[in-house]
Amino acid sequence: MRAFYFSEGLAAVEVRNKGEDRFGYINKSGAFVIIPRYGFADDFSEGLGKVLIGNRFGFINKMARRISDSLFDQAESFSEGLAPVKLGDKWGYIDTEGKFVIVPQFDLAEPFVRGLAVVSKDGVVCYLSRSGEIIGNRGAP
Repeated sequence: MRAFYFSEGLAAVEVRNKGEDRFGYINKSGAFVIIPRYGFADDFSEGLGKVLIGNRFGFINKMARRISDSLFDQAESFSEGLAPVKLGDKWGYIDTEGKFVIVPQFDLAEPFVRGLAVVSKDGVVCYLSRSGEIIGNRGAP
């Protein structure tokens, strides 16, 4: 078993069972609170953990309930109530209920920091507000 850092009271752990690595979460007493059944598990952020289900990513709460039926090709952790997620070859943002608030349209999308996220679309790097407004660009081709 391999344990990772605690985040929001839980730590992701990796367990090898029958030649297969599975991830779950333990509490600070070392007891499993989410049994190892995921292909990967990341730190909890804003009450949600990113997990690999099959070959796609989803988010679970601390009771191991998925926040939506949607699964994504890639995903980053939640920051300021939103998480960048990738469907196909485009990134967008979901809220903590798993609903898209900014539809996938970006070639790259970073987490929000102080109300802004760095995104890239058609070779232009821009700042994006939480409402989906493009603020400016940083290096148009």
